[in-house]
Amino acid sequence: MAKRNKGPHVAKRKDRGWWGVREFINEQRHWLVSGCSSEQEAEEELIEILIQRRQGKIKPKDLRVGEILAYYLDNHIPHTARPQRGLTYHDTLTPFWAKLMVQDVNKAKCQNYVQVRREQFKRKRKRDISNDSLRAEIEHLNAALNYAYDNDLIQITPKTWKPPKAPARDRWLTRRELALLLNAARKSKAKHLPLFILLALYTGSRSGAILDLKWTQVDLKNDIIDFRPSKNSQTKGYSIVPIPPKLKHFLERAPQNDVHVLHNKGHKIKSVKTSFESIRKQAGLQGTVTPNTLRHTHASLLKQDGIASAFIAENMGHATPEMVDRTYGHMSRIYLNIIKEAKWGKAA
Repeated sequence: MAKRNKGPHVAKRKDRGWWGVREFINEQRHWLVSGCSSEQEAEEELIEILIQRRQGKIKPKDLRVGEILAYYLDNHIPHTARPQRGLTYHDTLTPFWAKLMVQDVNKAKCQNYVQVRREQFKRKRKRDISNDSLRAEIEHLNAALNYAYDNDLIQITPKTWKPPKAPARDRWLTRRELALLLNAARKSKAKHLPLFILLALYTGSRSGAILDLKWTQVDLKNDIIDFRPSKNSQTKGYSIVPIPPKLKHFLERAPQNDVHVLHNKGHKIKSVKTSFESIRKQAGLQGTVTPNTLRHTHASLLKQDGIASAFIAENMGHATPEMVDRTYGHMSRIYLNIIKEAKWGKAA
């Protein structure tokens, strides 16, 4: 049944736990204010909205960032490849941005947000948050603003600012380091880790794609894995990849009595960061080694074997072969030999 427009009113989003002020316009739900911690706080916001409307101060395009984020959450996030990640970004951004007006979004506010997030993260995790994580959060905010603009909720898209990208990581694992890591994984209580490592190493897929992988996407008869969440999906890092014989050996022996390939007693695994860090320490691996290092290792080993960048890009879900060359090209022994001959061949 279509929702009738009864004007702004206080409501609670049960799945997220926060209060806000919403209104149904053209049978679509719009959150004018979101992220309130209590019903009383939401009621105070409602009173302010009604007063301003009576005074003619609020125009249809003058919206709070919280409404933009909520609109993006309701209408776009459910249709993405990883909606849970979108929900996480929404919850992270809302406390700082929700009550700000769209026109308040600028470089200074983004820099302030980054400073606040760094302080909060350090208090909670006892370590610094990476620039890449902060960039992803602000990119989500920017995507929500662009979505609102495309749907005529706002007339202009404010400019955002992001911290600089972290330097490219050269870290990849040698075969000896991989053996140490796998040995530690087999001794771990997290029984899904060995297969996770093998899937990441042999397919070069992102952690999220591997954790989302279902048995219906694994075709052992034709030796392919379709990581795409849907047939028409072009999501970065989600592609169709071949199953090498060694990986097939382990997949055939893995229990297939659950929906997801990797699970913990039937429950979907949300992250492997903590358990992966534990086995990294047990394996005695030095430097920054994360689940994404396995993806770097996959590409680096292929480059060393002389596999063309176009094939690696297709396999890893990269947009272009140039991205592969820029990130992993320095690992190729073939390229190094070409450079060596170009510099010294004639002098000999």
